[in-house]
Amino acid sequence: MVERAASGNLDILMLGRDLYHATRGLTPHQALDQARFALGVALSAKAEQT
Repeated sequence: MVERAASGNLDILMLGRDLYHATRGLTPHQALDQARFALGVALSAKAEQT
């Protein structure tokens, strides 16, 4: 599932891993803000890939 979500882009996989570790100690609100930012970065990376 992770490989499919990343579509072979190692940067997206690394972003997800880093996000997981960075948000473990945050409040739900803070974690959601971080996840939104990460989604934006991932979508930008995907757009550049195509």
